[in-house]
Amino acid sequence: MELYAIPQVPHWVAEEIGGGARHVIKTRNCVWCSLARAEEEAGDRLVLAEERYVVFAPAASRSAFELMIVPRAHSADFTLLDDDDIAAAAATLQRTLGALDALGDPPYNLFLHTAPVGERLDQTFHWHWELHPRLRVIAGLERATALAVNPAAPEYAAGVLREHLHRQSS
Repeated sequence: MELYAIPQVPHWVAEEIGGGARHVIKTRNCVWCSLARAEEEAGDRLVLAEERYVVFAPAASRSAFELMIVPRAHSADFTLLDDDDIAAAAATLQRTLGALDALGDPPYNLFLHTAPVGERLDQTFHWHWELHPRLRVIAGLERATALAVNPAAPEYAAGVLREHLHRQSS
């Protein structure tokens, strides 16, 4: 396992934070709260809906079987979770990783998106996990252009993982 924390906010994280703030200004709603609700209602990209967390394959997935794990309760900072929330988060993460057994238990990257230290983003940001199974080698087009090539539709990916979880629980 590799774990990194860096002393500055990466450009793409700053863009995500800014996008969340713009969405709140425009709609008066958190983009991640809205996204989790919409994915659960639509259901075609939904993998898991639990009491405290929603797991889904994003519509614009950058990699095959990419998943987002979003808490239902709005919270910008992962470090402020209480013990019950941490236990629920761990259980949801464990079930989500168990779904990857359907893919042969591949290696993966797990990214925690949380408010930067010292930043007050309570209304405009929402912590979440992003999970990328490492199913294929990044090829020339991706390296040359920084474009994401995803050979699996998110609806297909969610269906495979949902079915695997269903089989595990029966």
